[in-house]
Amino acid sequence: VDHLIEPKSISVDWINHHVYWVDAGLDAISLASFDGALQQTVISTNLDQPNDIALDPEDGYMFWTDCGVYAKIERAQLDGSERQIIVEKNIIWPTGIAIDHPAKRVYWADPKASRIESVNLDGRHRHIIKAFSSVEKPYKIDVFEDYIYMTTTTSNAVARMDKFGHGNLTYLIRGLNKANDIVLVQENRQSNFTSPCVTDNFCGIDALCIAKNQTYAICLCSETVDQSNGDENPECIVPVPKPSSSSEPFCRLTCFNGGTCSLDENNEPSCSCKPEYDGSQCEISRCADFCKNKGICYADMSKNNAHYLKPDLKCNCPPLWTGERCESPSRRCDGFCYNGGICYYEKGERLCSCPGEFSGSRCEKCSSINCQNDGMCRVEASGNLSCACMAGFHGTFCELSKCDGFCQHGKCTITNGLPLCICEPGYSGKMCEQDLCNIHCLNGGTCKRGVKKTTCICPRGFQGRRCEQDRCGCLNGATCVSTKTENGFDYACHCPAKYSGTHCETFNPSSCDDIVCKNGGTCQMSKGIPICSCLSRWVGPLCEMLSDNWNKCLGYCLHGGVCTLPPNGVGPPLCTCPRGRAGKRCEISTSCNNFCFNHATCVPALNNDEKPTCFCPEGFVGLRCETRQPVTLPKSKESSAFTAEMVAAIGIPVCTVLLLLLLISFAVVIYFRRKRGLPFMHVRMQDSANVEINNPMYLKEDFDYEASEALNGSVSQETDEATNFTNPVYDSLYPVGEEKKGLLQGDAVSVEFRDGRVNGSSKAALNSLGDGGHPLA
Repeated sequence: VDHLIEPKSISVDWINHHVYWVDAGLDAISLASFDGALQQTVISTNLDQPNDIALDPEDGYMFWTDCGVYAKIERAQLDGSERQIIVEKNIIWPTGIAIDHPAKRVYWADPKASRIESVNLDGRHRHIIKAFSSVEKPYKIDVFEDYIYMTTTTSNAVARMDKFGHGNLTYLIRGLNKANDIVLVQENRQSNFTSPCVTDNFCGIDALCIAKNQTYAICLCSETVDQSNGDENPECIVPVPKPSSSSEPFCRLTCFNGGTCSLDENNEPSCSCKPEYDGSQCEISRCADFCKNKGICYADMSKNNAHYLKPDLKCNCPPLWTGERCESPSRRCDGFCYNGGICYYEKGERLCSCPGEFSGSRCEKCSSINCQNDGMCRVEASGNLSCACMAGFHGTFCELSKCDGFCQHGKCTITNGLPLCICEPGYSGKMCEQDLCNIHCLNGGTCKRGVKKTTCICPRGFQGRRCEQDRCGCLNGATCVSTKTENGFDYACHCPAKYSGTHCETFNPSSCDDIVCKNGGTCQMSKGIPICSCLSRWVGPLCEMLSDNWNKCLGYCLHGGVCTLPPNGVGPPLCTCPRGRAGKRCEISTSCNNFCFNHATCVPALNNDEKPTCFCPEGFVGLRCETRQPVTLPKSKESSAFTAEMVAAIGIPVCTVLLLLLLISFAVVIYFRRKRGLPFMHVRMQDSANVEINNPMYLKEDFDYEASEALNGSVSQETDEATNFTNPVYDSLYPVGEEKKGLLQGDAVSVEFRDGRVNGSSKAALNSLGDGGHPLA
């Protein structure tokens, strides 16, 4: 295809076998057959700098971006019909467009808006995928699987990002001079379907066939063929815009300098001027006298200007001048020539006049030594000549490179002073040291390196790109065996010991050593076959399954929770917890939840029917620490501490002394009371003939029973037998021999005995005691 002015982008219709392109110089969209023999322009009106195009043959649409004054994204049928604007708001300079065929969405890049956006194929559900910084901006994009691949405008790099906007950019290539476009090629990327243009030769050989669907197509006439309506081919269609009818208003305004006349809503004419012109009829040149010193003026379309604002003007300055308007002399010659060379301009280019033995475009070479790999010859301070090597090279003559021996299986190049390997097919890694053939082919396949990629030669029984597909489908280490037949090969599995079945899928154990019973089961031999004896609730050949009849609620819910099985029988049991408990199994105590107030510390109760205990902070009281203590008169901390110390130092000793005094007083009282109440009693004398006698003067009402019996009338006393008694009190008061006389003589004493008898009632007994009439005489 030739006679193009400014082709911006191409796209391939892989179903109908056509190539589409946009031409910003002609403001047109055209297509051609793969060999270029048939060509046709499908859209040639109302375009202003079309920049990129993408095709969706499955749905029969093409999409393109328009970077003119009124930027927009449009779509139309592959033949140019049903043209429609799908995006026209909040868009500045859409440079790249791509289609995600499985998701049915359109993606575009807008470097002036610094973002990538997406819409449905009909323009609905618009989303911003990623907003970029002012440093890096997307230019052209393509979409495959879950990633967006793009070229950037500032760094001229190729990068990849998640198509949903997650994460950061991953740079694949950096440092390119310029990346005008990017296209991903993958064999499974485009879906295939039948088309009447390919299978039925619908339009013959002289027309372009455009499929509307899988059964219907139209024919476009080719610009390169002199069409004739033959009987063998259907009539073709020429997609040219229809002329305006006489009933439509005519735009009568003359626009200069390439401006176009258009009518507004009120049918009033106006001119749309090119960026370099202004005025009602585009008669004013904005570039007039803008650039100095023969600078070339142009409109800068890379700035983020609104569609109603004119772009800024820039100047392309000649070599001797610089500045925004070429107003300053250029100093590009400074330091340009080496080794004392003199810089000068000729036809806008910098040239060097070299002294002596130096030569080269910048006087970097000398005749006495040969500096290799673009090394520069220079004069040292000593006057000797030496080589200054480029980054990545070294040696006396720059003959050594960092690439020497760096790449094991590939070609090495120096990029930004560092070695970079371009690996041969089948190798990978930073130094091409990884042999992909070692891991590429599976199941014993043989790896073969081609010109562009590696392939696998599979053994019998396997197929696939990596021999990953087993024709036999053998399991458990079985071997696939092929047998040649009349129709080719038959494949069967040769099973190892203890396995059987078509694919060796059945295991046949012969002893308890061949199986492992699970969940506490034990192995037993039965008729030569090992079987597992399972515990309750477990079933299965290896006791690996829970029995459906097992009550899953046993012991499941804790702390009195009520257990119920799920309605459908799937999943764990459900627990209805009592008050104060929560969790799947009622294992969590909730009695403390919001129970204590004012930041008190809550201690759960041990029993569910009890309330928790709250430890209140200072200043709060109550069961739940809900009551604030009354405010007392403020006291200083020092006085309070002093009072407590004084109470402890004085009160404790005083209390101790008082307690001791109380105990001593109590003991004294008890002692004297007991002493005053005891009777005086005689002690029997040591002489065996002595008789112990009580003194009735000191014990009038408590006579001993035995003493009363002794004084009874029935008691007889031997007169000849010595009887004596003594009273130590009276012994000290009376002389010996006189106390008896004074004590026992006198008034008669009336004695009442315990048996009720009175001494006066038995005088005969008293008389029998002696002449004195006293019972003790």
